[in-house]
Amino acid sequence: MPRNTPTGRCSAVAYFMIALATAGSIVVPCASGGSIFDDDWTPPAPRRPIVPPQEIPATGPVVPVAPAAQLPVPAPSTIDSTAARRRPVPDKLVQARSRKLFKEVFAKDLIDRSATGRLVLAAKLLAEAGKSADVPSDEFVLLVGASDAARDADDLSLCLQALDQLATAYEVDGVQVKCETALKMPMHFDGPIEVAENCRAGLELVNQLVAAGDYSEAARLLAKLRQAASGDARFSAILQRKSRDVNALQAAEERVIQPLAKLKATPGDPVANREVGRFLSFVRGDWDRGLPLLIKGDNAAWKGLASQDLTRPTDPRKQIDLGDAWWAAAEGQDGITQGAMRRRAADWYAMAIKSGSIAGLARERLEQRIAATVPAEDDLTTASWMFVSARVSNLNLDVVSASKDDGAAVDQAKPNPKQVWKLVKAEKPGFYYIKSNVSGLDLDVRGASKVENADVCQAVPNLAQVWKVTPAGGGFYYITSNVNGFNLAVLDKSASSGAKIVTAPADPAQVWKFTAAVSN
Repeated sequence: MPRNTPTGRCSAVAYFMIALATAGSIVVPCASGGSIFDDDWTPPAPRRPIVPPQEIPATGPVVPVAPAAQLPVPAPSTIDSTAARRRPVPDKLVQARSRKLFKEVFAKDLIDRSATGRLVLAAKLLAEAGKSADVPSDEFVLLVGASDAARDADDLSLCLQALDQLATAYEVDGVQVKCETALKMPMHFDGPIEVAENCRAGLELVNQLVAAGDYSEAARLLAKLRQAASGDARFSAILQRKSRDVNALQAAEERVIQPLAKLKATPGDPVANREVGRFLSFVRGDWDRGLPLLIKGDNAAWKGLASQDLTRPTDPRKQIDLGDAWWAAAEGQDGITQGAMRRRAADWYAMAIKSGSIAGLARERLEQRIAATVPAEDDLTTASWMFVSARVSNLNLDVVSASKDDGAAVDQAKPNPKQVWKLVKAEKPGFYYIKSNVSGLDLDVRGASKVENADVCQAVPNLAQVWKVTPAGGGFYYITSNVNGFNLAVLDKSASSGAKIVTAPADPAQVWKFTAAVSN
């Protein structure tokens, strides 16, 4: 039965899996209370041990399996080097001193409680934290403050970024803390850019929760993301598919609870061995522990496959035969089991190919099957094509006369289904190429000018001509040129169709809204 912990609910199966994976005590963070900006803030407590349940009875010697997809193990000195550098959470008294300094240094910034103000504060705190590693309590408080500021602004992506840095530097259970924080956020995403950025971050956290076997929390987070992205058809479909996958994993976990209890009481029970072996091998991918249980199970086909697999064949022909056996066994199985069996087959196929002795059509057949096991990646980019409209005029960004020429001017005009734009992530973090649907060319500062009110045009792609998109609140964004640091603006704040687009100093009125459009 599920049991309660200081950090939420953790299923018996999750505890069982942790017990298998760890030799000592388990540690989890205690939940922190309130916000660092509040006077009654409670600092996050250091992690404390929880005694794991008794492991399942031994099933006999386990022969280590080394599938082809497994990466080489680093030398002992380099294993988990990040974890080795993590520092203890600073004690409460030291944190209090740093927090007092923090509130003094950022007093003016803390006054602005708007979403935009909190986003600006979060960025400042992250930058300051990067310079404060020599004073751990300062760095810790700054990172907690950055995550709180981003949370207050309802920016999931930035919040998780701050918590990732916190968990990298300090002994904090990053996945758990991120999950707790995300589930408490309102998650109201104003436009297609925010939907894309926050759904990307949320799905990454969902994948981390699934990898940790915490399917119930993954399902809860997906439910919140689905609600927040309900107005975006593409992301709604992606999140719905992911929810179905997680629900299937959660159901598989629930089905194994009784067999697990039976196996602990009666280690030789064939049904319990089969079901727990199925869960370990096909759901969790723990083949080393799952295969010996399948051998003791009551499914003759799986017993034979597990026995053959544990011989660890080294001859390429035998590796292919084993892969073919797993592939054939996958036919007619449920989705999770079928996918796991085919991936196991692909591991053995890859090992055979690696030998260098498989060529021609025989190799082509194996490569096709391996490719078939790789799931298609969801398109998590921002909405394919978008109208970009100016706040000052409610008119849209437009290429003059729908020109396809390099250097054609850009102005504002009434909405036109063809005058839409796509954001393409640039190599520089946080920056985008802004591509015209009319011409396929990119938004550009003419001549890479660094002067105020420089003309904006379209041009062939240029690594320097990228733009930073920063939320301004209310679904609007500043669009800032990498070339000159000025913002995309309508000349003289004109409300007239045909007004020139330039780059100018930051102005709260010169902001833009992105609205998803149907691709042309």
